[in-house]
Amino acid sequence: MFSTHTVQMLPLGKLHAHPLNPNAMPGPVRRKLRNHIARTGHYEPLVVRPHPEIPRDFQIVHGQQRASVLRELEHANAACLVWNLNDAQTLTLLATANRLRGKEKARLRLNLIRLLHESMAAATLEEFAAMLPEQAKSLQRILEPEPHLTTANRGAGICGGVPKVPAAFIVFLPAEAKRRVDEALAKIDPNPAAALVALAAGMSRGSYPPDNLAT
Repeated sequence: MFSTHTVQMLPLGKLHAHPLNPNAMPGPVRRKLRNHIARTGHYEPLVVRPHPEIPRDFQIVHGQQRASVLRELEHANAACLVWNLNDAQTLTLLATANRLRGKEKARLRLNLIRLLHESMAAATLEEFAAMLPEQAKSLQRILEPEPHLTTANRGAGICGGVPKVPAAFIVFLPAEAKRRVDEALAKIDPNPAAALVALAAGMSRGSYPPDNLAT
């Protein structure tokens, strides 16, 4: 009998990928995951279920990329949560696990990145970028110092020393316009979310539009 809330160390040799797992991780993101686990040994436990066809083995429901990285790093075991799931429950989790996530607030993420960088003052930009989803050029833009408050930049969107960040909104674009927006964001960072964070950082300093978007 397994407790769904107790982390157990299970042999990686007994963990098998689910054949219908749709999750794929881009190469740069996977390298960051690998670097993080190699450096710290910390990772979110895998979710597995007793294998429906192989006695005493397990099937990975959530965490296939982590399992793959752990094998590359020659770990013998993986931290797991064992859930007793039937086939229907397993398919539901496979279909939703990588899509149920919150939305980050750009300003809070900017502050988080800057505080983290301050705590790692000895790290180079490249070393810092190896830890985060953002690319080095995005982090360089984010970490640039804020401008001094002046009458001029108050009018440009800086009020009371607190930069204004536009409220989130949904916009529908024609296919060609969306392609141009995607290309422009890719000039900042291959990760669209990271590009938007870097764009918000530039806007908070009054540098809008950024030079590499002015095309």
